[in-house]
Amino acid sequence: MPTFYLVDGPSYLYRAYHAIAHLSTSRGLSTNATLGLTMMLWKLLREDRPDYMGIAWDAKGPTFRHERFAQYKIQRPGMPKDPV
Repeated sequence: MPTFYLVDGPSYLYRAYHAIAHLSTSRGLSTNATLGLTMMLWKLLREDRPDYMGIAWDAKGPTFRHERFAQYKIQRPGMPKDPV
């Protein structure tokens, strides 16, 4: 039977941001979260070898969840600002 993995994109990205110390390009563009996310996804593919994989991302702006439950994600902190 084929396996399908569905990854919580924002959760993985947030985790990756904190897992790797600040990395940036020569112009100061932060790359640590991108590198960490890529490494975690490659590890999933390499070790678990799912037949299919998708990554779910939050939609921009409020969704039906916010309309039905005003407290949705209210305590979740936003992404931190990069160190300068």
